[in-house]
Amino acid sequence: MAAGDSRKHRAPQPVVHAEGCPEAMVRAGVDMRLSEPQTYRLAVATFAGAAELARRSDEPPAVLRQRVTSKGGTTHATQHALEDAGVGASFEAAMHAAERRAHALGDAFGA
Repeated sequence: MAAGDSRKHRAPQPVVHAEGCPEAMVRAGVDMRLSEPQTYRLAVATFAGAAELARRSDEPPAVLRQRVTSKGGTTHATQHALEDAGVGASFEAAMHAAERRAHALGDAFGA
């Protein structure tokens, strides 16, 4: 890095890759007899829509989730399946693992 580079003194930031979620959605869609390209487009649109909603809002994620969830609807069923499978806890564990690794890399490379 250049001498004046502001990144020089910052530790790497942890990143959790969301690519695994659309990948799992595609596998499920194919299991439901949708084509892989069709399911991929649906998965990408789902994540793009959620990201855009969050980007445009100042509300916390829980409020946004409640606003798009109809009790007894597909989003509601999806949320319960994800909760039952421990997906939230898995994401939290992944974030902590990324943080630990980012600190270790920062220490190793003098960041």
